[in-house]
Amino acid sequence: MAKIECIKVFSQKADLNKIVTPLVISINAKLKFLPVEVNFKMHYQLHFFILDACTDMETTVLLVNWDEAVICQNKSDLNNVLDHLNIGIEAVEGEVNIKKVATIVNRDKEVVCGIKVLAKLVPVISEATKLSNNYLFDLQLM
Repeated sequence: MAKIECIKVFSQKADLNKIVTPLVISINAKLKFLPVEVNFKMHYQLHFFILDACTDMETTVLLVNWDEAVICQNKSDLNNVLDHLNIGIEAVEGEVNIKKVATIVNRDKEVVCGIKVLAKLVPVISEATKLSNNYLFDLQLM
């Protein structure tokens, strides 16, 4: 099974709260694949969620399909997802280094204590998850 060996985030500027221009960050990820994955040149989607560093991950649920991913959080944490990136990956080597640049804008003007990146590597041939829309009933008091 493929593995995300490590993930690191870097930026030239230190504070998303004090800048007027967008913050440019670099994300480096190191992926490892088994020989069977390389032999079959298996395809994956790599999802990067850029989050406020203070996000409570215990109340977070990640729903994935191979080509999309959604983070579900409690209402107090809804603004903690600053960006979502999605990259197609093919296992052609045992070890692959991914470098991605992202631009973040603090649209909510909420105080952001820092950033962290949640990465999810999803095989194209895998289970799929999707959450429906809310359907609300017409409730009548009796």
